[in-house]
Amino acid sequence: MWSCLQLSYKVEDWENKVIFQKLAKLWRDRKFKLQILVREVNTGRVASRDLNILKPEFMEQNQWDLFAKKTLSPTFQVSIYSL
Repeated sequence: MWSCLQLSYKVEDWENKVIFQKLAKLWRDRKFKLQILVREVNTGRVASRDLNILKPEFMEQNQWDLFAKKTLSPTFQVSIYSL
C-alpha cells in the first residue's frame, strides 16, 4: 500500500506513520457511519435488498453479509450501547 502511495504522490518515508493513522481514522469513521445506517434500515420493515443498497461498491457480497450480520447481532448491539 505504501508503495502505491509513493507512486501516485510525493511522500517521504517519515510521513508513513501519519498517513496510515489518518487512513485508519477515515476507515473507522466510515465503518461507524455505515453501522449506524445498517441499524437504522433494520429498525423498520425491511427486506435484505434494502440492506444491499447500502453495500459499498468495493465490498464483496459475502463480506457485506458478514458485516451486516455482525452489526445486527445482539452481542454487537449490547457492546455498542454499553460504551
